[in-house]
Amino acid sequence: MRKIRRPVLVILTAAITAGVTLNLPAAEAEAPAAQPVTVIELYYPYEPAYTSEMDVSWHEWQPIGKAAGVIPVALLDLAEEYNISPVYAAAVFVLETGWGSSSAWLNKHNPAGIRCGDRYCR
Repeated sequence: MRKIRRPVLVILTAAITAGVTLNLPAAEAEAPAAQPVTVIELYYPYEPAYTSEMDVSWHEWQPIGKAAGVIPVALLDLAEEYNISPVYAAAVFVLETGWGSSSAWLNKHNPAGIRCGDRYCR
């Protein structure tokens, strides 16, 4: 059996690949026709995420110091005003302030830690 040299093998491989790849009319004929897609709204906000009639339990979280009595009420007010879950609001507050221990919250009353100058963050 005779060995095929590398350049010949490369040319044969390229020719076969090009013949398969560039056979566009046959490939297009085999492809299914495009179907129209209808976007369906998956989330129907029939009920707000929070209303003042809902019972919310704060479980073991008992804020102390500046946050005591203010943060839960403020989060409930925000939840009702912006129609979000108070649990989500509490989670964001806890994440951003490190359970109320961040210097941005303690010194500047800035729970989100958004950078701003002394003119606005006092």
